[in-house]
Amino acid sequence: LVTRALNNQPLPQGAPKKEVSLSTALKRVAGVDTSPEGLGLLLLGPLSDRYGRRPCLLAGLAVFAAGSALAAIAPSLAVMAVARFALAAAAALVFISARTVVADTSPRALLAREVAQVTMINVIAQSAAPLMGNVVIGIGGWRATQWFASLLGVLLLVLVAWRQPETHPGKLHGNAQPRTSLLRPAFELLGRGPFRLLMLQVGLLYCAYPAFVATAPHLMVESFHRPPREFALYFA
Repeated sequence: LVTRALNNQPLPQGAPKKEVSLSTALKRVAGVDTSPEGLGLLLLGPLSDRYGRRPCLLAGLAVFAAGSALAAIAPSLAVMAVARFALAAAAALVFISARTVVADTSPRALLAREVAQVTMINVIAQSAAPLMGNVVIGIGGWRATQWFASLLGVLLLVLVAWRQPETHPGKLHGNAQPRTSLLRPAFELLGRGPFRLLMLQVGLLYCAYPAFVATAPHLMVESFHRPPREFALYFA
């Protein structure tokens, strides 16, 4: 979510027509990360049970950093779409693995509070992202946002490798899940009618968000003639 908010920034007023056209095309690519992000939360989550939380965090952050770097040097929108697809799937793996670490290390009585704190941090980061993206674009253009995300991924990768121990109870005690059970939890969830209804409800509520973040920056700047920095403040 943070990287999507970083990427969906309006260009300054008076920008060349070529740049505005490119920026408009980039907004169409911005929605590419929605599907892998959503499916990744469901299908990639079991990987942290099979291989452990720490390896999944490291792998996800490495792919995220590499995907962001590829997006920064992408010679075409097709390459940009592939890069964003990969980094969105990696971000989903990191997200679900990090949430699982919280569940592993929190007492049951405090789990709801700990998850709420993590959610609050996510909301604050997402709210600050447009302001950061506006500053980064002003310094180095739209590609700089991709390099910024890649640098952030590398920094987090180093911090996880340095400070984050394994928290999976089975890994700590030398127990491993059989390979045949890797995707069983996901299919069991999909087989439950109430879960499918909840997933449909959330999907219908969420589907408007990519359209909003793709059109709002240019609506504010090109139709309402407001400065880009003002849009970032409204979004936050």
